[in-house]
Amino acid sequence: MKTIKYQIKTFFFLLFAFSSLAACSSDDDTIIDDNDNDGDLVEGLASAEITVDNETIQFSSKSEDNFAGVMKTKMGEEEIDQLVIVMVDKDSEVAIISQALPAPNSPIDYDLSKVGFGNDYFFTTDVVLDDSKVYSMGSYQQGDEIALQSEGLFQITSVSKDNIKGTFKMTLYNSYDPNNEDAKELTITEGKFDLPIKEIDEGDLGDLDLD
Repeated sequence: MKTIKYQIKTFFFLLFAFSSLAACSSDDDTIIDDNDNDGDLVEGLASAEITVDNETIQFSSKSEDNFAGVMKTKMGEEEIDQLVIVMVDKDSEVAIISQALPAPNSPIDYDLSKVGFGNDYFFTTDVVLDDSKVYSMGSYQQGDEIALQSEGLFQITSVSKDNIKGTFKMTLYNSYDPNNEDAKELTITEGKFDLPIKEIDEGDLGDLDLD
């Protein structure tokens, strides 16, 4: 049940990413409702080198479309904080969405070679390309266990109420079973982010509750 719930939540954020990429035709479009911030839009920095199908994509963006948020979610009967990181590069038409729960309150390394559905934390990352192809962490059901064959490291090096910084590198797949012979691999290297933690319009991402 837990796995299904998280996959549904991930799908929700992917729909959000699709809509943000579709807005590339207008420079005035934003995905932040910043009315509560007195019009002071804070830009987030994000960059990475993405390789897929023998093609290298330079992901680089300085925009208010790059941000992090903390929202309440349930793990069983317990309500906890979930971290959501959204990075969008309109030039390359790529979106990167990472989620972690519980939301960290100090620097932490998420090792993608370990199963992220364990007792300590849940972590996932999805990359959405311009043609709506989605690359994820290659997790799939194997009996009663969740198998994970992605590799990489997502490092949160600094986190506060207003800002989060980190680096990342990882291997993702367009199939939940990377043993599928038709599955394609996507690699990310040199990933960096420096993002504001913002209030987000509840119509897009739901209620936030920042401490």
